[in-house]
Amino acid sequence: MDEVVRSGDWWRNEGVSVERFERDFAELEETPLVLAVTSGTHALELALMSAGIEAGARVIVPAATFFSTWSAVQRHGATAVLADIDLDTWTLDPTAASAAAAETSAAAVVPVHYGGVPAPLADLGRSAPTLIQDAAHGPGIRSQGAPLVQAGGIVCWSFQQSKLLPGGEGGAMGFADEATYRRALTLQNCGRIPGTPGYGHLAVASNFRMPELTSALLRAQLERFVDLSIRRANGASRLRARLAAIDGIVLQRARSGDSESHYLVQVRLTSTGGTGRDEIVERLASRGIPVSRTYPPLCEVPAYGASGYDPAEAAARCPNAMLVGRTGLSFHHRLLLAPPDVLDWVGDTVAEAVTSAAERFS
Repeated sequence: MDEVVRSGDWWRNEGVSVERFERDFAELEETPLVLAVTSGTHALELALMSAGIEAGARVIVPAATFFSTWSAVQRHGATAVLADIDLDTWTLDPTAASAAAAETSAAAVVPVHYGGVPAPLADLGRSAPTLIQDAAHGPGIRSQGAPLVQAGGIVCWSFQQSKLLPGGEGGAMGFADEATYRRALTLQNCGRIPGTPGYGHLAVASNFRMPELTSALLRAQLERFVDLSIRRANGASRLRARLAAIDGIVLQRARSGDSESHYLVQVRLTSTGGTGRDEIVERLASRGIPVSRTYPPLCEVPAYGASGYDPAEAAARCPNAMLVGRTGLSFHHRLLLAPPDVLDWVGDTVAEAVTSAAERFS
């Protein structure tokens, strides 16, 4: 960071730190073509532009995900079509995605690796011509042992404050082909080809360039990422073992052969939901445990109905997303770095809270 500050070159077109970060991140994610950008949300928007998704085109997104997955499609001028999730992985259900894509002649599908659990990319990639992956809950995700980009299309990561590789803000994109990468490189630089002097703007585009200072912070974070990932994996294994023993809890699970990033440990409650779930969250949070409700289904976000969509129709088509939205709990990754005795205490505290809520609300 000090080196970048002293250089006086704080923007990408004159500095070297962003390119160094791209090389380091590409090595981590086994992705030859990486482009650093301003945020994970911007990565999704730029992916739609770079892939040539036209205004008005249909794009399949999971009904259970963070708002940006949906809003990026809307801001692009395309139409987001919600599809249901699988109740084990909480990721986009291939059958639901294929049905929605066939019904709407979808141009793209956007699987989300929710909580760091990989979506079934081989199946989902067959549902639409273009694959854009939302890997905001990475890095560190592998699908059946392979890097995400091997499935094709574009992969989008986020480096927002709460993420596994935090830079305050920031994002990155990985590309399966060089032509799409070159388009994105131009579109993120106000329509200019990098290295071209002056004002040779070749396309109507915006500025999605990552600042040099952000990249310097991220390079420092990369130095400890692998060690922290190992600690998180060990912590997740211990916490999940405790949670799995609690009556009334079902864990989100990755498929055999997949490697998750351990961004979140997530469960759903079978004995209570709604008010009971919210009371559990408040009780655990009051004890200092980093837990939250899962994302609400997109059809329950006010902007969804305000954009002309029918929330009731979407809810009826996506019962699994609705169930997870009512009954889900998310434990943040910073908890997974806690000592074993703390994780055991968390498991015991969750058991007490779930049992108490079940008695009151069942």
